[in-house]
Amino acid sequence: MMWGIFFLCVGFADYVLGVLLAALRHFLSPGLPVAEISRAMLSYGGMPVVGGILLTVLELAVLLPHKRLMNEVPFDIVRNRTLPSF
Repeated sequence: MMWGIFFLCVGFADYVLGVLLAALRHFLSPGLPVAEISRAMLSYGGMPVVGGILLTVLELAVLLPHKRLMNEVPFDIVRNRTLPSF
């Protein structure tokens, strides 16, 4: 789930940076060559978001039910229960 949330955050950060770059382009000069970069950031920003959602759903639906199926905690039997005196 950690990687899913990480990809979600990266995708949202990429989208926000693309929107800010497009807004900056509109404020400064519409003729700047930043249009292609901001379009690419906005269009490719959805890929990490979808990947993050898929990873999170995969972990919650498939991997989580198989975790910790054993209820008992394995341990070794302590043979000498006395504490040494120093």
